[in-house]
Amino acid sequence: TTSFKMMNDFHFDDIIRSSNPQRGAKYALVVLTLINLLNYMDRLIPSATKDLYKTELQLSDSESSAPLSAFTIVYMLTSPVFGMLSDKELVSRKVLLAVGVVLWSISTGVTFYAKDFWSFLACRMFVGIGEAAYSTIAPSLLSDLYPPDQRNRAMTVFFMATPVGAALGYILGGILGQAISWRAAFLMCGFPGVLVAILIFFIQDPGLGVYETSEDDQVPWIDAIKSLAKNKEYMYSLGGFVAITWSLGGMADWLPTYLHRSNSDLDFESSAVIAGAATVLGGIGGTILGSFLGDRAKDRIRNPYLGIPAFFRHIIIAFRLSHHSIDQIICVCRVLPHLFISSYGMVLHGSRKCIASKCRIGSN
Repeated sequence: TTSFKMMNDFHFDDIIRSSNPQRGAKYALVVLTLINLLNYMDRLIPSATKDLYKTELQLSDSESSAPLSAFTIVYMLTSPVFGMLSDKELVSRKVLLAVGVVLWSISTGVTFYAKDFWSFLACRMFVGIGEAAYSTIAPSLLSDLYPPDQRNRAMTVFFMATPVGAALGYILGGILGQAISWRAAFLMCGFPGVLVAILIFFIQDPGLGVYETSEDDQVPWIDAIKSLAKNKEYMYSLGGFVAITWSLGGMADWLPTYLHRSNSDLDFESSAVIAGAATVLGGIGGTILGSFLGDRAKDRIRNPYLGIPAFFRHIIIAFRLSHHSIDQIICVCRVLPHLFISSYGMVLHGSRKCIASKCRIGSN
C-alpha cells in the first residue's frame, strides 16, 4: 500500500480514537497562528525595504537577493535537525518552539546594527534557523492536538496567517522604512516575537502520535525515503510544490521593489501596501477556497488535492500568456497560487504523517 493511499485512509479508519480535540487545543491554535503571522512578517521585511538597505549598504541587486537564498538554504538544512530532536523527544517541543521564535525575533531586530553585506547576511541566516525550528514543529504539534476529522480546519486557520503575516511584513516594512528608516523597520517588527514566545510555555503538549493506533515497527530513515521515492503521487506533488515555491519566492522578494521601480508615481510605502493587499486578499481567499474545494471533491474525483492545483496552475499560465499588463499579471500571480498551495499542502502533510507513523521520523 502506498503512503498516498494510506493518507486517504488516514482520516477514517486507521487512527481515529476520538472526535474531540485535546485539552487546550484552541489556545494552542490561537498562539501558534499568531506566531506564524509574526514568522512571515519578519520574513518579508527585507523584501519591503530592499532598495533602502541596498542603497545604504552599497549592494548590487544580486547581493540584495543573497540574504533570501542564504535564509532558504539554512532553513532547509536545519529543519531535519529540529524534526529529529522533536520526534525522538530529546528536547521538549515547547522549548524548541520558544527557542526558535526568540532566535529569529532577535536576529531580525539586531539587523538594525548591520554594517555591511556579511553582517546583514548573517542575521538572515540565523532567522532561517529560528524559523526552521518553528515551521517544522508547530504543524506537528497541532496534528497531535486535533483529531483527523478536524485537522484540516485547524491547519487552514494556522496557514491563513501566512498571507496575513506576509502582507504585514510588506506594509509595515514599507511604512516604517519610508517614515523612519529600514533599520527601524527590522527593530520594531522583530522584537515583539520575544514577548509572544512566552505564551508557548502555556500550551499543553499531549505527546507524539496521540491519535495514532498503529503499532507498526520502526523503520530506518533510508527505508522511509525509498518508500516516498516510489510514491509517484507524493513525488509529483513535492516537485510541484518546489516549483511553486521557487516562482513565488522570487516574486515575493522583488514585488514591492518592482512596483516602485516600474511606476514613478509610487513611493516605497505605496508599493509595499499594494503588494501586501494582493497577498492578503489572495492568501485568505485562496486558502479557504482551496481547502473547501479539496474537501468537497475528495468523494467525487480521484486525487482532488492534486487535480485542483493542476487546474488553477493552468489558469495562471493562460493569464500570463494573455495580453494583460505586467502589473495585472503580477497581482493575479500573487493571488491564485494560494488556492492550490493549500491543496498541495494537504497532500504533502498527509503523506508525511503516514510515513512518520511507520518510521517515527518528524512529520514535518
